Amino acid sequence: MGPFATIVVAAIFLLIWLLLTSGDPGSLIIGLPTIAGALFLARRLAPEKDRAVSVTGIVNFIPYFLLESLRGGWNVAQATLSPRMRLSPVFIDYRISLDNDGARVFFTNCVSLLPGTLAAKLDGSHLRVHVLDDRCDSLRELKELETRIAAIFPVRPVAVETEHD
Repeated sequence: MGPFATIVVAAIFLLIWLLLTSGDPGSLIIGLPTIAGALFLARRLAPEKDRAVSVTGIVNFIPYFLLESLRGGWNVAQATLSPRMRLSPVFIDYRISLDNDGARVFFTNCVSLLPGTLAAKLDGSHLRVHVLDDRCDSLRELKELETRIAAIFPVRPVAVETEHD
């Protein structure tokens, strides 16, 4: 993660911290060291190949994720609070096409954070997902989420050796 990306991620962490603490400036006594520690650990623990992220991808992902969270929460609330409780839970299998380990873990975590879905098991590129309603187009929604995450973790071209005469 380059310096600009680190600043953007720090700003996002700070915004999230302020949202969680209702903007209490006194909470920054704990928040700023926590954010600094999280940034330090993220940079140190991530394998070198997983460090590159797209700031544009992150900026585009946040509103998408927030809107999907609200939409999913609304759908789950409607389904569970309805007198007929319109749920049809099922497990589905999804093959993740992301080739970056960090991107696959991030995808799995996002699946669990979105209302109505739970990542039950990750095995390499195979993900078993529990969904509350099998009548939804869950595979399309997972593919859209994966596409958004792929924009955060851009694939770097692999150097190909060529033969010269």
